[in-house]
Amino acid sequence: MVTLKFILLIICSYFLGNISFARLVAKMQKKDITKEGSGNPGTLNMLRNHGFIMAFSTLLLDALKGVIPALVGLALFDGFNNPTLLSDIAVYAGGFSAVLGHCFPVIYKFKGGKGIATSFGMFTVANPVVSLILFVIFLALIFIVKVGSFCTLSYVLFMTIFETIRVAYEYSWKCWPILVMLYLIFFFVFYSHRGNLKRLFTGTERKINIKSVASKDKELFDNISNRKKKNVNEDEVSQNLEKENNASDEDKKDDELNSSVEEDDTNNNKKD
Repeated sequence: MVTLKFILLIICSYFLGNISFARLVAKMQKKDITKEGSGNPGTLNMLRNHGFIMAFSTLLLDALKGVIPALVGLALFDGFNNPTLLSDIAVYAGGFSAVLGHCFPVIYKFKGGKGIATSFGMFTVANPVVSLILFVIFLALIFIVKVGSFCTLSYVLFMTIFETIRVAYEYSWKCWPILVMLYLIFFFVFYSHRGNLKRLFTGTERKINIKSVASKDKELFDNISNRKKKNVNEDEVSQNLEKENNASDEDKKDDELNSSVEEDDTNNNKKD
């Protein structure tokens, strides 16, 4: 029964990770995020090309891909009431599978995101206090150094260190299954960022232009406002056409009635 639970958890988590929310959110604006900026369907590329609102939406949804499998893994082995090594392994099994599905989605021919947001979701279930503190620190740091990849990779690096210490302290050598998945997540994330790492070391990594990002949000609100105005105008035109059609129908009815009256008068005159 335990094996079956893990198999179902791993398979379902992987396919949940396949859902590309960056693609879906961008599609709502009739855009293809894989053809914009770096081409990566992730939060930072959404930030640069579509602003804070759409980037935050992507971050939240991608994080949920890590949160949900981790919580399910916790629940499957009663981790809420009685945390054990098995429930911790299940948290990582679900989270790891989701990250794997996000980075290498079969439905997109294994061309996915870089796994930061989904890893954040899993880490927040595994170690909520440390994860949220580090998230706030590095989120604030993004606005200072303006190099997103440095901050996000630093978050994953520090979470890997903290989690290694935590599970080793709690479970001793028995924690090896967790460490294997933890280091694989670390590897997948850093491997996905190999281009960013090269630019960081050479000092050519692109910085985030906060004013440009803010202008994207203004464009988004302007587009929404224009769409609303367009819909209002279309409704007014539709209503006017409907009124004209109704008036035309009434005129036709009046003409038909008058014609009928005239025919009756003509027939009466003939009889007379």
